[in-house]
Amino acid sequence: MAGAVLFIIWFETATGIRDSPFTLGVLLSIMLASAILVAVIYERQSWCHYLCGLGGVAGVLAKTSIVELRADRNVCISQCGSNECFLGTTANEGCPFGQAGPRLHSNRLCTLCGTCVKNCPHGAINLNLRVPGSEIWEIRHTNAGTAFLVIGMIGGLFSEMVSKMPFYGSISMVLPLSPIPRFTVVFIAVLVAMNVMLVLAAQVSSRIYGERFRENYSRHGLALLPLALTAFMAFHIYYLVNLGVQLPTLLSHNFDFAVFRGLIVTVPPEVTRFIQLTLIYVGLAWSLIIMYRLGRASREKNLKIVAGLLPHAALALFLALLLLEATRSFFYP
Repeated sequence: MAGAVLFIIWFETATGIRDSPFTLGVLLSIMLASAILVAVIYERQSWCHYLCGLGGVAGVLAKTSIVELRADRNVCISQCGSNECFLGTTANEGCPFGQAGPRLHSNRLCTLCGTCVKNCPHGAINLNLRVPGSEIWEIRHTNAGTAFLVIGMIGGLFSEMVSKMPFYGSISMVLPLSPIPRFTVVFIAVLVAMNVMLVLAAQVSSRIYGERFRENYSRHGLALLPLALTAFMAFHIYYLVNLGVQLPTLLSHNFDFAVFRGLIVTVPPEVTRFIQLTLIYVGLAWSLIIMYRLGRASREKNLKIVAGLLPHAALALFLALLLLEATRSFFYP
């Protein structure tokens, strides 16, 4: 799934898909055919759960959500022996992701469809509010692949913005390749460089905390998820603001809606830039808070927590500054 996510990020920029409706149509057709084929062979939503890049991104970002569906395990253990949440009932099928209520521990495995809530005869499954990002510092099952995906998402977004910066043209002098192979080399180089920085930070931090390297890498790599989320929001907010304000004009021209004919909305670049800056700074602060909570979970003294936090905090700050500069150069050359 991580490979599918990174492939889509690479494919968008390498093929200029935003300016090519035909290429976008081909990609969506391939994804649709693949989803149908997997659904024919495997049960439930196997395509979304294991293979789909878009489903993978949505699932990982859902870890930062303010809501969650969780089961009261005491009720499940003491009162339930039929597992309707997983197996289903005569009226409804079971969980599309194949999850049993008591086992559900991550929003990545849940689309909030509510099937389990409808099926549970004991009312053990509830929709809860939670602190955004709390799942990351409370997670029990660490996964290095998810951490790699998060740093890869940041690297992929940065690569796309780098490809439109003025100095990118000079890279052709060093790499005399056609556009797609040249971008591919840059894309891979950025992913490797960012992952190496995360590895080095985890190496130092794990020694200070006295924990396994893989666990430190997995947890603190995932702690960068809020920064990845807000960076993607900052990137796409430009298109949302500048294209969204054109909708009244398009409606009046194409559908002859007189009410929109004189409605012209403009958004100053300073406003868009302020929103982008705010989003990235919020993501940085959010990630730093999660890193601190991870340090507190180690039950070390405050001085040791700060020492173990510093390598990852420095990396998060460096990535935030890169993203700030990249968005400025990409949108406001």
